[in-house]
Amino acid sequence: MSPRQRILRILLDVLEKKRSLREVMARHTGGLSEQERSFVHETVYGVLRRLLYIDYRLGFYLTKPQKLKPQTMMNLRIGAYQILFMRVPDWAAVSETVEVEKRTGRNPSVVNAVLRKIATLKEEPPLPGDPLKRLSISTSHPLWLVQRWVRRFGLKEAESLMEANNAIPPIVLRVNILRTTRQTLINYLKNKGMECEETRYSPFGIKLKDRPSKDLLAELSSVAMVQDEGAQLCTMLLSPRPQDRILDACASPGGKTAFLRELTQGRANIVAVEVSPERARILRKNLKTLGHDEIDIIEADIKRLTFGLPFQRILLDAPCSSFGVIRRNPDVRYRYSSKDLQEFGRMQLELLQAVSRFLDPGGTLLYSVCSLEPEETVEVVEAFLQKNSDFYIIKDVPEGIDNRFFDERGFFMSLPHRDDMDGHFGVRLSRR
Repeated sequence: MSPRQRILRILLDVLEKKRSLREVMARHTGGLSEQERSFVHETVYGVLRRLLYIDYRLGFYLTKPQKLKPQTMMNLRIGAYQILFMRVPDWAAVSETVEVEKRTGRNPSVVNAVLRKIATLKEEPPLPGDPLKRLSISTSHPLWLVQRWVRRFGLKEAESLMEANNAIPPIVLRVNILRTTRQTLINYLKNKGMECEETRYSPFGIKLKDRPSKDLLAELSSVAMVQDEGAQLCTMLLSPRPQDRILDACASPGGKTAFLRELTQGRANIVAVEVSPERARILRKNLKTLGHDEIDIIEADIKRLTFGLPFQRILLDAPCSSFGVIRRNPDVRYRYSSKDLQEFGRMQLELLQAVSRFLDPGGTLLYSVCSLEPEETVEVVEAFLQKNSDFYIIKDVPEGIDNRFFDERGFFMSLPHRDDMDGHFGVRLSRR
């Protein structure tokens, strides 16, 4: 299967079948060269980041786009993206896309005609006069999400957030301090010809200015893990101690679990729970690669478990909409709706209620999500506190974390457009 056919298959799986972009990419990029993999990655992510704008442009040349087969519409999107945003020569973008349509769709003549018009008439058509609709199209964010963020942040800041979501994010590594130091790894990367620098807020992170090869990431897998700076700070909120008994309630893929062991010099007693068999397999693999075999992994539903001893530290990094990491997962903006946020909030409250049973009085429970939405953040915490009067928010700022990330209520939040890191929410709770 050619790279362009793989691009088509990936986008159909993501947008038509609502499958996870990361899982689909891993399944369909095996056996490709580094150059082919880079081309597939750039095209797939680019189409998803510019989807609504591309559809708007295509709409000027299609009388009834809804009647086209999904394969044909996706081929048009792929070809249009290459013409409008990539360095692919126009003739190559048109001819190669037509060839894919001949194999996969039924309308090569339509694809040829429309893409030729876009290549010839590259002037941007006028956008809608309504500022919210215009912003929705220009930044390719669903209108309901634009309306929500403008109400919350204001027009200017909401636009900055959406533009940040469409920027290519840096690759950030977290150093495994049980095996090396940040400076040692920086020196090694520079000797390899990689431009990199220390992260601004996390003392354990390295920001790469170039995209590393798959082979280099595999080479580094035992001494570092890809983890955004916001996720590193969120884990540090727990302030784990070497003598602590620690529970990671939704542990896969294991980045935060591993970091907790590293922060405690490998001396804490850590229990990691994961309900999904496939995700539990990934968790075991990642922890073993990093040298964290001592962590006790339990494959079970945390809501159905009981433990004989309480935990001094609990991390609940709950499943969520992932709207804080749209820049890394551009597909999620099309996958979920406002109704889904309510469902996520209900599930997150159930999980928080379940894990709170295991906290030692005076201990710390960290609730975190990679979302910015109130239904999954503040409202979950407020609902939990209303039901559990013996719990309260720890408001003091932990050592080593800049107080700019906290509000007066004790809520931690990192923002893509403000901090150049993924959007994360965290709050520390304790039992009286």
